[in-house]
Amino acid sequence: MLSECDTSDLKNIAVYEGQQNTIMNLYVNPQNVSWKVKSTSNELDTYTIISPGGNNEYPELYNVTQTGLVIKNATTTDGNGNPISTAGLYYAQCTNNPNRTGAKLLVVRKFFYLFYSTILFKTSQMMCNMVVTALGGI
Repeated sequence: MLSECDTSDLKNIAVYEGQQNTIMNLYVNPQNVSWKVKSTSNELDTYTIISPGGNNEYPELYNVTQTGLVIKNATTTDGNGNPISTAGLYYAQCTNNPNRTGAKLLVVRKFFYLFYSTILFKTSQMMCNMVVTALGGI
């Protein structure tokens, strides 16, 4: 049974929007740790995700296991019925340790990459058409 609180495994993570089951690693008994988040959709408030004793306030967004906090779906907004985005600063505090530790979940929107790729493709296609026209329709 895990009883110590080793916070050295908790690291910043970057994922694409929609990434499923991202784990904030913290190897400890889930009953002995509380998790909070300062979500990027509302940076003025801090939300308790898991309270000491393992009570999950947001079961639609999170799960907790002995390997850490599982973020079910990486989101950048509080849309689609979610109360908050899952991107943000996460805090963990073990019941046997007065110190808390934190890590950032950065969620990158796929839209910008796809949008940029589409523009590049269309621009390349347009340039090829211009060259063909300039050369007299090869």
